[in-house]
Amino acid sequence: MNKTKNCRNTIQKQLIFEAVYALQNHPSADEIYEQVVKSAPNISKATVYRNLSLMSESGEVLKIAVPNASDRFDFNTMPHYHMLCTGCGRIFDVRTDAFDIMEKISAGEELVITGYTLIFEGKCSCCR
Repeated sequence: MNKTKNCRNTIQKQLIFEAVYALQNHPSADEIYEQVVKSAPNISKATVYRNLSLMSESGEVLKIAVPNASDRFDFNTMPHYHMLCTGCGRIFDVRTDAFDIMEKISAGEELVITGYTLIFEGKCSCCR
């Protein structure tokens, strides 16, 4: 497959990124589609899903795999942690620099860790 084709900055791709950024709530692909279709009524759900997949593979957006739920997407691609509220299902950024899991796991080992998914579970202030 031609890498240049995957890296193109199409109007659809721009609209999808703008939706992820505008929602800023770690939206699902369906929520992103609902946002995008407001300004591009002819866009298909398949186009949104395909572009989200390409964008997460290229690092333009962060895909958050949520256990037993739809994947979520984040415009913030810097390393950070997430919390899933078990009450309302929302995803929140966890702001901490207290530990670096990858560094601790690979220290002194012959491991090369290329990524990880870590989601804390708990209740947000509204659901407590």
